[in-house]
Amino acid sequence: MTFDLGPRDLGDGLMLRWATPADVERVVELVSFVFRRKAEDPPNANMGHWTRDLGSGRHPLSGVDQGVFVEDTRTGAVVASMWLIPTAWTYEGIPFGVGRPEQVASHPDYRRRGLVRALFQAFHERSAAAGELVQGVTGIPYYYRQFGYEFALDLGGSRTVVFDDIPPLKEGETESYRLQAAAEDDLPFVMELYEHGRLRSAVSTNVPAAYWRWTFAEANPESREGWRTFLIVNRDGARQGMVLTSAVRWGTALGVRAVEVGEGVSLGQVVRPLLRALRDVAPAIPAGREDKTPNRLDFGLGAEHPLYDVLGQGLAPRCDPPYAWYVRVPDLKGFIRHITPALERRLAESPVAGHTGDLHLDFYRGGLRLVLENGCITAVEDWQRPIWRAEGVAAGCPPLVFLQLLFGRRSLEQLRAMFPDVWAGDEAQPLIEALFPARPSTVIELS
Repeated sequence: MTFDLGPRDLGDGLMLRWATPADVERVVELVSFVFRRKAEDPPNANMGHWTRDLGSGRHPLSGVDQGVFVEDTRTGAVVASMWLIPTAWTYEGIPFGVGRPEQVASHPDYRRRGLVRALFQAFHERSAAAGELVQGVTGIPYYYRQFGYEFALDLGGSRTVVFDDIPPLKEGETESYRLQAAAEDDLPFVMELYEHGRLRSAVSTNVPAAYWRWTFAEANPESREGWRTFLIVNRDGARQGMVLTSAVRWGTALGVRAVEVGEGVSLGQVVRPLLRALRDVAPAIPAGREDKTPNRLDFGLGAEHPLYDVLGQGLAPRCDPPYAWYVRVPDLKGFIRHITPALERRLAESPVAGHTGDLHLDFYRGGLRLVLENGCITAVEDWQRPIWRAEGVAAGCPPLVFLQLLFGRRSLEQLRAMFPDVWAGDEAQPLIEALFPARPSTVIELS
């Protein structure tokens, strides 16, 4: 499928265009102006540096023509824009492309004129042409629901450890583990641990080697994006694990984005030396805004992580629940076909293994029919609920709410408790629970 990158006339002197190198600084001007915390603040320099990175031609995922904006041709000003970051996720190990819009901005003087909607229309068309089965965005509450997105995957979730609660090293003892900054030669080790950690997640982010290298040496540190990579080493200097921290400190907290240890390494023995090492390294990591004295660690490892189990309530009493990714699946039938091997594996490990029959999913203005033969999904077809109630195995769910079930953010039981229009017949319920169980996911952002 081809996509026309030509300009689109939106009327009233407004033109939608895809960026060229000559346009990058004009987009920088808009996003730096829009993404300020207060009206009296100066332009957001960090956003400007990030935009320049995305449009530099060096970024491992995005390029200059992934920027799309609306220009007021009467003044030459960029008045609305977004930047696309093509990404890959996996669903139970099955990869699929994800179109990610970032830096969605519109000038206050041009809002409520449908400009962001026009940007999303162009983005969705381009994403479809690129073969991306899903679009995902992080952003402010409600807003992206307007464009067909649903909160369908956990985003974040953390446990906090206050420096004053970290147990001191006993007198006369030496640390059994310490942190050291990773070098590019350590990337294969770090990547292997990251890949092993992904096995805990139903959905996770594929981080290509080029992006890992980007975070090491090529990203502009002034953008405040990406992360810092550390190794956990033992007394002999042998690599035992890895830690990703945020690129900067925010307020009084140092964010920790990933913790993984190697096979046979006890997290229970690593955790206290790790806490002390992170506490000691925190002041050396630059501040994102105000340079406040760090006093805590925020382990943003998702809703569940083995580290949380060993921290316990004593060391990490504060638990912040996850926010959520907005997710859009324009061709639900095609996506389910794509992930069929994963669904069949789940079915084979369930009480309804080997099931034969049809499962009807009623989305009220449409639906799907899944045909199962001996535990294999042989067809996924459009289906419309008949006027008169038909006998059969069926369940119903509002179409966007179904995405929470599909991606494992909520179980059928949880959704039924939240939404009166989510239901399942007695025969359908065990099939739904087998195919679409609640499963934790940690999907990190690549910027």
